[in-house]
Amino acid sequence: MRVKIGILNPPFYYHNAPTAVNFGSIGYVLAHEILHGFDNQGSQYDYEGHKKMWWSNKTWDVYEKKVQCFVDQYNQFTEPVTGQKVNGTLTIGENIADNGGIYQSFVVRNKKLFTICS
Repeated sequence: MRVKIGILNPPFYYHNAPTAVNFGSIGYVLAHEILHGFDNQGSQYDYEGHKKMWWSNKTWDVYEKKVQCFVDQYNQFTEPVTGQKVNGTLTIGENIADNGGIYQSFVVRNKKLFTICS
């Protein structure tokens, strides 16, 4: 993954902002992009970019069940402005990256806070 240095400027990063603000913005963006490597498309490619199954069958089965859980959850949503139902299958790649990005930025921020307070 390549990241342009310009992303370390507002609105994604503020030098004097509280840690939570920066982890919630730049942390989320970076984690989101990394997690595309494990979404429904990225998970099918190895570290050299070749399309191949690199997970064990057991791992893949667990992954597919979790993906289906996301699909089922998002299929229940309706877009508030248009009233159109969300298609969880079409949005799964972004849903995985969005949820994972939020989760990872929160986890890392809490570990940082724990380290500061110890």
